[in-house]
Amino acid sequence: MEGGVRYRGCVRAGMVRSGPAMFALFCLLFYVSNTIGHRILLPVTSGFHTPSHVKLITTLSKALVDKGHHVTLLRWTGWENYANDSFSEVIVYSGCFTKEESEEYNEKSSQQFSVSASGFSEMVRNLLEMKHVFARCCGDMWADKRALQELENGHYDLTLVFYLSTCNGMVAQYLGHPFVVFTSTVRVPLLDETLFGMPIPSSYVPFDIFSTLTDEMTFFERLQNFVSFYVDYLAMYVTTDTLVKTQQEYNIKPELNQKQLFADALLWLTNVDVTLDFARPFTPNVIPIGGVMVTKEKPLREDLIEFLDGAGENGVVICSLGSAVKSLGDKQTALMLNTFNGLKQRVLWKFEGTLPSGVAVGENIRIVKWMPQNDLLAHPQVKLMIYHGGVNGVYEAIYHGVPMVLLPLFADQFFTSTRIQKKGMGVMLDVLQITEESFREAVNTVLHDRRYQKNADRLSAIYRDLNKNQSPLERAVYWIDHVLQFGGDHLRPKSADMGTIELYSLDIAAFIIIMVVILSVISFVTLRGILKCLYGCWCYCCCCRKTSSASERSTTVGDSKKKK
Repeated sequence: MEGGVRYRGCVRAGMVRSGPAMFALFCLLFYVSNTIGHRILLPVTSGFHTPSHVKLITTLSKALVDKGHHVTLLRWTGWENYANDSFSEVIVYSGCFTKEESEEYNEKSSQQFSVSASGFSEMVRNLLEMKHVFARCCGDMWADKRALQELENGHYDLTLVFYLSTCNGMVAQYLGHPFVVFTSTVRVPLLDETLFGMPIPSSYVPFDIFSTLTDEMTFFERLQNFVSFYVDYLAMYVTTDTLVKTQQEYNIKPELNQKQLFADALLWLTNVDVTLDFARPFTPNVIPIGGVMVTKEKPLREDLIEFLDGAGENGVVICSLGSAVKSLGDKQTALMLNTFNGLKQRVLWKFEGTLPSGVAVGENIRIVKWMPQNDLLAHPQVKLMIYHGGVNGVYEAIYHGVPMVLLPLFADQFFTSTRIQKKGMGVMLDVLQITEESFREAVNTVLHDRRYQKNADRLSAIYRDLNKNQSPLERAVYWIDHVLQFGGDHLRPKSADMGTIELYSLDIAAFIIIMVVILSVISFVTLRGILKCLYGCWCYCCCCRKTSSASERSTTVGDSKKKK
């Protein structure tokens, strides 16, 4: 479209200016004026990022840089895990963690994501401690006057906010220019659809990403879903109290709570697609970019090709728990290893922990510390992926049509695993309740029941068809360009600015109820009065009849006595 506009501009210029030199100069100026990029700030201030988060941030940033935009990364001193060609400029603020501390903390936090060894309650307690890390890294950023001055002098056109810590939202509000929010999943705690005016009916849209609810719920499941929405508000005050102190200390829109910091976003880019998620309503300012990191496969190494091709007709099973968790506990590792030893298929297992003693590794198993997951999934010999349910890998499996056995450990992994199971592309297991028998049964079921492969092929075809004209990454860049050019007011529904009472017409319902009650009371009183009046008249008539009859009888008796 932009090329067409440039072309028409040059044609008009040629009609007005007869000189070829003037015509060429005008066309060049017109082209340059339409390709100058905007200045975009991308703050990263949480103190914690998984490798998948880093990949998502750099993927989107590099696409914007390639489009001609000037993207500035704001990060703390010790976090250097970003590709240099993904950004135009980097602003580093002092504090938070050193490089060594960052690596140590991220390694420790990754293990805390596992619910296997210490249990769910311990994991939750560890995660709640992360709020102090978020507050520390956020406070260090605001205390660095040099970095703040660089931000103020940057004259950015847009802030691209990756939601993990609300501190990134504080940066956007502090600078006061437009911003766009993007998330690694459908939603994260404290950032939900209501902020953007998007309907979220609790009757069929599961709210809690930690739950295993689907779009078909019983009465008590709908009750659970309804309550979880309001529990999220309570959780906000528990998990963000330290960040609230930073917000108030530096006077960053203190009238807004941590959730409301994101309500003014022009767009919400959410890593979800209808192929994975259940059908649900969307508003124009919420853009689904599910599978934004899905790419075409690259050639595999020779040793991997030999391992895959040598599996014969039985094929290969690949197993990975993602980039955040290195391994499960000894119990789960042992039962998985025993199951793999008994398979006819070859197994390629990404494993970085210590194998439990007393369990041998079979000849059909190859253990690696890293694998090119997307490239492996594209190989026709791969028959099954055993996975933790991370959203990026799930979209890769959907794209390539590979069924799964899922072992969700944390957060949106339950969300994605539930949907894969509901759509018939895989089986989900509870890591805390898993046994060798249940794991072996799930693996063999998905391997040998053709329905799972058939459903995987169908979802792959749907996903490819929906994204054949514009990839999720291209869609994200397009909409960022769109709001840079036109703003976002035309995309924002009025529902985003309404309170709960007005949005759901609770005042109207209350008014109708009150009017019905008043009219009912009036009708009751009126009817009662009418009935009372009628009853009085009836009694009066009856009394008159009785009096008349008595008089007649008295007269008759008197006349009889006179005759005698």
